[in-house]
Amino acid sequence: MDNRSHQPEFLFPDNKSQNCLGCLLLFKKVMAAFNSPMDMQELLKTVCTAITSHISVKACQFLIYNSTHMRLENITGYGFCTSFAETFQPDVTHDFLDILKTAGIQQQEITKDIRLGTKAAYDREGFKSLVTIPLCRSIQLVGVLNLYDNKIRVLNQCEIETMKTISEFSANVILAWIFNTTLREVTQVVHSSLDLDEVLTSVVKVVTEKLRVKGTTIRLLDPNQEIFHLKAAFGLSQGYLNKGPVMAKKSISEVLNGQCVLIYDAAKDDRLQYPEAAIKEGIGSILSIPLMIYKKIIGDLRIYTHKPHEFSESEINLMMAVGEQCALAIRDAGMYTGIKKKYDDLMSDFHQWFDVNP
Repeated sequence: MDNRSHQPEFLFPDNKSQNCLGCLLLFKKVMAAFNSPMDMQELLKTVCTAITSHISVKACQFLIYNSTHMRLENITGYGFCTSFAETFQPDVTHDFLDILKTAGIQQQEITKDIRLGTKAAYDREGFKSLVTIPLCRSIQLVGVLNLYDNKIRVLNQCEIETMKTISEFSANVILAWIFNTTLREVTQVVHSSLDLDEVLTSVVKVVTEKLRVKGTTIRLLDPNQEIFHLKAAFGLSQGYLNKGPVMAKKSISEVLNGQCVLIYDAAKDDRLQYPEAAIKEGIGSILSIPLMIYKKIIGDLRIYTHKPHEFSESEINLMMAVGEQCALAIRDAGMYTGIKKKYDDLMSDFHQWFDVNP
């Protein structure tokens, strides 16, 4: 939409200072919500309710970006029917993602050139205009905040700046929720079973789905520390996993020194043993986290993304915590196996003693 062809609709058209006051009241209410003890969904719904009231739009919705399926998924919202929230999961193109990351807020009339979702979905709700506000952390798109109205609506500069600030806080809230739920679920999985294969398989599934990355693997070193043997994987093709033996000194070898290693562009980094396989698999970046027991490297946890991604310090710290939980599971499983073997040997000796001495 060419914004120049429309005059912005102010909340108080005849009084610009009152309009700014409306933005100030919105910001005050939203900040009060962020400082409250509400859970993530309740908090964001409170934000949506405040926005629809003070920005004067019909509906507001938070959606999280699922990079695996290249679509936006509903978190919560206000002002639309339940069926819209349940069915509206618009696909996004790489071009639109680039526009969101570089150009920021997108305002468009819902007429014929729809870049997000379908006109039919909007028509059922009576929406005539859409404002999409990206929720970003650095260069990472976390999700979007959509504003819908049943008339042509263009945000004025005061509203735009207010929504930008709200979007920054919202992105942090959503990321914190993702990190906390990921670590909590991983911790629950680790303490739910002593079957190592079951635990590690569950861990890679949780990490991949919660962080919405391409895939995750856990590999353990052999006794000679020469080969990383695959123990669990999720999200990656069997062809990629069967590409050949992963040699410890040829595949991200810095992890053997206990370092967290980021391969930003897998297609161009000579630290990979099989770069051609990574290109064929469509891997962007790889984050390798060492798994350690009593300061000894026993393997690594690797996270694979769709596109090159600069992992933040928070993301690396999260994955280090997940790696610690994986190492804990491996240690506990080893201790259980050792204790069980001693018990079985003892019971075998006990039965043999009675068989010999009836």
